[in-house]
Amino acid sequence: MRSLSSLLAAGVVLAAIGCGGGPPDPPDKGEAVAALRTALEGWQRGDKPEALPAIRVVDPDWARGARLTRFEIDEGQAQPAGYDMGVPVKLWLEEGRKNPRPVKYTITTRPAVVVVRDFGG
Repeated sequence: MRSLSSLLAAGVVLAAIGCGGGPPDPPDKGEAVAALRTALEGWQRGDKPEALPAIRVVDPDWARGARLTRFEIDEGQAQPAGYDMGVPVKLWLEEGRKNPRPVKYTITTRPAVVVVRDFGG
């Protein structure tokens, strides 16, 4: 009887794992890059991060009021990063630097669109 209970418990666990559908897929690359482009174009126009109603943006340079003069998104290097999409970007900030600052953004599109400057390794 004990082995039957163990077998049934194992079956329930395996069924639960199988029915969960697994982890969600990373965002669509095109959708993630489009959200990033919308955010960076807003920054370049002089908008505040909170002025983008459909996108939550976290970037310390933007938050402190730095002016973005130019950007280049390296769409070809966009890679899934868990449930997110990691996208390298070159930023030109109006701070007297002529060279771009290479950065990376992590973008989530579900359940909400979030663009976050990535400082991880």
